[in-house]
Amino acid sequence: MSKAVPIFFLIVILGFLIFMAQKMPSLISGPSGQKQYLSSTTTPAATYTGTPYTGVRPETVIISGPQDGSVIDNDIEATFYFAAIWSGDLNNISFETKVSDVDTDWQATYGNSRTIRLLSGDKTYLFQVRAKTSDGIYDLTPAQRSLQAKISSYLDKVQITSASPGQYPYSIMRIALSNGGSDVDVSGWTLQSYTVKYSIPTGTNLYNVASSRASSDIVFKSGDYLTIIGQVSPIGVNYRLNKCLGYLNYSPSPTPTPNFDNNCPSPDNSEMSNLSISCQNYIRTLWACQIPTSFDISNYDLDSQCQNFITNRLNYSGCVSRYLYDSDFSSRNWYVYSGNNFLLPDHDKLILRDSQGFVVDVYSY
Repeated sequence: MSKAVPIFFLIVILGFLIFMAQKMPSLISGPSGQKQYLSSTTTPAATYTGTPYTGVRPETVIISGPQDGSVIDNDIEATFYFAAIWSGDLNNISFETKVSDVDTDWQATYGNSRTIRLLSGDKTYLFQVRAKTSDGIYDLTPAQRSLQAKISSYLDKVQITSASPGQYPYSIMRIALSNGGSDVDVSGWTLQSYTVKYSIPTGTNLYNVASSRASSDIVFKSGDYLTIIGQVSPIGVNYRLNKCLGYLNYSPSPTPTPNFDNNCPSPDNSEMSNLSISCQNYIRTLWACQIPTSFDISNYDLDSQCQNFITNRLNYSGCVSRYLYDSDFSSRNWYVYSGNNFLLPDHDKLILRDSQGFVVDVYSY
């Protein structure tokens, strides 16, 4: 009897263990609280066993460009040249650069230079460059320089489109500006060459014979062009071109004689319908912008209507009165006269600055 009891308990325990093994597989709790079954295919997370690179790294030096802390007020770009100091094969070296306010991350830079297009405003930039090997080992202490630039809000809007110093075949200096932005007062803006600082003066939007010297600030409108000419104004003032100025070629005018295009509109038939046939025929013999001579006018002493018409209508003032409100009366071209050539003959650099002294554009030849 004493042996039967232990055997009985052993059989009960063994049966209980077999039952538990069949009904209750092993469980674990997942990260979300849900139960997940263990599997023999589960792969544990990889563990990084490497060590940081502690070998020799390339060094970077800036060999040319704006000095640290410099102020750029004579250009709209800044160019840096750089090099690597490396004991290995320099052919395996490349560069990455980063400019504050321009780049959000390091930029792969081909070659050993980078030109930065400066942004409008009074801004401070930090330029950084680091050398990098083909294995991805880079300089941990990039070379860097800071700079300040004062660039006009009219950058890329008002531009110097051409400049000629006055050599053959053109004997007179010409500098051309264009405005692709909004209207702006350019009187007081400056053009600086290697030798001269020229201030854009005032001018007249509508030349008036009675007050030829009257002028005001030049409002450079969107789509306008402005040409600076290295001589004295033929009419004594800077001006916006209009389609009646050709009459001044034949007027008793200042010296030197003007040389405007002869594109004055001729009187149309409706204007001449009340004139005599002989008067109309005479007017049709005149070329554009031609002013009748006093001798021709005297031939119509007996035809007061004809005489009044050719005296009052066929000249600059009469043309302006007739066509002033035409949509094409005023040209988009301004002509400004500097009085002399101030560009060097072979090579010069022009810097256009606005009324704040900020750089608008740069032109070299």
